[in-house]
Amino acid sequence: MIKLNRQYQGAKLAPHKPLLLLLAIGSWQQKRLLNWLVIKEELGLLLVKFGGVSNAKPVYPFIRLQNDGWWEVEGYEGLKGDATVPELDRANPKARLSHAFQSEFLTSKSSLQAVVKELLSEFEESVHQELLNAVGIDLNKQNVKPMLRANLPPGLEASDIQAAAEWIDQNSIPGKREAEKWAIIVNDKEYPPPYLGQVAVQLKTGELVENQALLRAGSDMFNTFKNLGFRKVKKGSAKVHIGKIQGLVPGDRFEDRRELMETGVHRSIMYGIDGNKKVGAGAIVLSGGYEDDLDNGDEIIYTGEGGRNDKKKQVADQTWESNGNASLKRSYAQGLPVRVIRGAAHKGPHSPKSGYVYGGLYIIEQAWIEEGKSGFKICRFKLERCDEAPLAEQQKQSGFVVREPGARYAKSTIVRRVRDTQLSRQVKELYDHCCQVCGLRIETPGGPYSEGAHIKPIGTPHLGDDRPENLLCLCPNHHVMFDRGGFGIADDFTFIGIEGELHLHEDHEIDIDNARYHRNMHGLNQIQD
Repeated sequence: MIKLNRQYQGAKLAPHKPLLLLLAIGSWQQKRLLNWLVIKEELGLLLVKFGGVSNAKPVYPFIRLQNDGWWEVEGYEGLKGDATVPELDRANPKARLSHAFQSEFLTSKSSLQAVVKELLSEFEESVHQELLNAVGIDLNKQNVKPMLRANLPPGLEASDIQAAAEWIDQNSIPGKREAEKWAIIVNDKEYPPPYLGQVAVQLKTGELVENQALLRAGSDMFNTFKNLGFRKVKKGSAKVHIGKIQGLVPGDRFEDRRELMETGVHRSIMYGIDGNKKVGAGAIVLSGGYEDDLDNGDEIIYTGEGGRNDKKKQVADQTWESNGNASLKRSYAQGLPVRVIRGAAHKGPHSPKSGYVYGGLYIIEQAWIEEGKSGFKICRFKLERCDEAPLAEQQKQSGFVVREPGARYAKSTIVRRVRDTQLSRQVKELYDHCCQVCGLRIETPGGPYSEGAHIKPIGTPHLGDDRPENLLCLCPNHHVMFDRGGFGIADDFTFIGIEGELHLHEDHEIDIDNARYHRNMHGLNQIQD
């Protein structure tokens, strides 16, 4: 028996929810996708014709049926309560029968007939067949056989997998499917294999996969995908587009994440970081998901991924091992530009009022680990804008202020800055320009060359001191390695991450607190422990 929380319409229970469920069952049988605008029109007609409702309001069952557990609505984030018709018209959220409903009532012909009969009992028997015809339900249709776990039936074609990928792009991926270790590549995008197969089967045959939450991809499933021309890869290893995209300029608008993905600006609907730990990060989305993010327009302090629960609260430490964080750190080490997109949910003067806006190319200047507002370790990235696109009128409309490129930025893809202050020169002269790590002294026609390296970065947000106690004399190679966390300095001045110990002049005292800060920044204490 199906349980529904319903209101009374006069002396009778309101017909809204039963009619919506009948409409949804018919659409499920026909493999037809539903959204608000479709339901608004079709349910409105059903309410007038079969429900005796003169002033039909489909908005109430469309939202409230979720509370019964039989209905899922996606795409109206930010709206509260029942929402208004204009709000729903603009968002046009997608909706479908919940997995719980499908598992309980649509796994056999008899269960389908039973639930439809129960829903029809609300209406005069004389209109039952007409109502079934109106919603498209065929009680004799053989399309609800359960499918065995982890097996895909014969007869699937490449076009079925393509159609399933398109359906997933429109309807997103359930949270349980995000944890899959492997992915199937369709049009250079990653999809969880069991869910991709499940959707392909349901779209082609109408068969429902039994025990969906337990479904796991096995060799049979991967062989099926392989025979159809779709390869298996480790999750997060699909092709990443680094840098500029032809025709894309700061200020370009996008309606939603799906449009960002379809245009190749950002490949993921679910994740904020679009990247691959072996290649780097192509793009990030600022969408208000992390409390520690800071956005000053040309400079961004971005929080990495991981450690949040279902309510988006930080409940655990982040690490460099996650694919997104590792891909950003790869971009930092290689000096690769990252595309930045801002969403309406990311509150700030540079964010759009709705949808998403492209903010330009940024270089990751620093990467470190620190304790966040919730008390857990988070991965942090300082990005600075390096895009040389002109300040167009559309950028002004988006509210994004562009700093014109000047001497502070190089035109090359890889940006590296070397400061040379008076204090830095004193430290370098103290060591006769010999690297404190390897002892190398570089000779040039203009004299010896070395670089002054700050142990605790002096820029925001670290605010280290420009003092000899915070400076090292290094060769270019070890300067880059040190700044990017390739090694650290222990309290006894031995190295963490590489062999050896720091060469120290008797007149050069190092502030060990700065060395500890540097270790914490890059997670090097974990290596030492």
